[in-house]
Amino acid sequence: MKDFIENLLKCLNSEPDRETADHENRIMCRRLLLTGAFACLISLACSLISRNTISYSALLGAAGFWVIGSLFLPDREQPYKNATRILEVISVLILFLTAYVETSANRDQPLFVIILLLTVIPALIMDRPRKLLTIILLLFGITAFLSFISSPADIFTQNLNRLIPACFVSCVFCCYTAHNRIQMVKMHKTVRQISERDPLTGILNRGGGSLMIRDCIAQQISGTFVIIDVDDFKSVNDTYGHQHGDAVLKKVADTLKSSFKSTDIVMRLGGDEFVVYVAGMADYQVAQSRLKTLVDHLHQIPVYDEPGNCISVSAGAVINEGSYPDYGSLYKAADNCLYKAKEQGKNCFVLYDVSYKETDDK
Repeated sequence: MKDFIENLLKCLNSEPDRETADHENRIMCRRLLLTGAFACLISLACSLISRNTISYSALLGAAGFWVIGSLFLPDREQPYKNATRILEVISVLILFLTAYVETSANRDQPLFVIILLLTVIPALIMDRPRKLLTIILLLFGITAFLSFISSPADIFTQNLNRLIPACFVSCVFCCYTAHNRIQMVKMHKTVRQISERDPLTGILNRGGGSLMIRDCIAQQISGTFVIIDVDDFKSVNDTYGHQHGDAVLKKVADTLKSSFKSTDIVMRLGGDEFVVYVAGMADYQVAQSRLKTLVDHLHQIPVYDEPGNCISVSAGAVINEGSYPDYGSLYKAADNCLYKAKEQGKNCFVLYDVSYKETDDK
């Protein structure tokens, strides 16, 4: 019993990531509303078959569910703002209307549908278990009150005998379900972050960074693509050892992270090569100034604890205004710029401001 109470308190204190919760709840909201619409249509069809009459309440319910649900179907790429609150409001309304209809229409019959929905629907919501607990207890009180004022004393007693265990089961089931969903999302997020990160430097690795850049290209987000290579890095490893070389790479990664915004993509391509995609930076003068500042900052990283003994880097950069069709073509253009920077004696950068079609002429 003690372990059960400790686990329940642990579940109640779970806290989901708000953005993830809104994303999951918006999907669930669409499904719930469309399920309600189809249920009303089935009820309408049954009334036509059995009684040869139109059930206007079922028709109105189907139309209402369909109209509200259609608001969540388009623009799936839009931010999922307030989806959790919307799903909670819709769930409460559905349960309240179900309780009202069942207690009013079947006063001489014990409750059944509302008890089933009271157990299932709150479990669809991904939110803090404490909040779900409050919603369930509120709906339990409302349903019990509606039954008290609508049903005979013996039926009310039967309803109460059904509602109390159903409320308990719903509280435990929903709390554990919400807790497990939150923990699963956190685990997947952690695994994804680990798989996308370079273990040495902590920035994005080749797989994670290139995937994000591909998304930018697919969405035609303009920006500047930069390849950075540490000059003569092999001599650093040969002279001072790989452990010291790793320390230099960490300092390069830290400098890159501090030189760009969190929305920019910074990744380690492999070895001593790094890539940056500065989203939104499509002006040649601005890009040239930023690259000069970046190269100067990287040139201040010491190779060893000796005055004036610092690394140098070469960089190749291309401004993408939306003409590059894929990651490969953008990388090839920037790599050509890096090659030209190496030809010019290293410790410099070369920047192209040309469209994809013009790169063959360079």
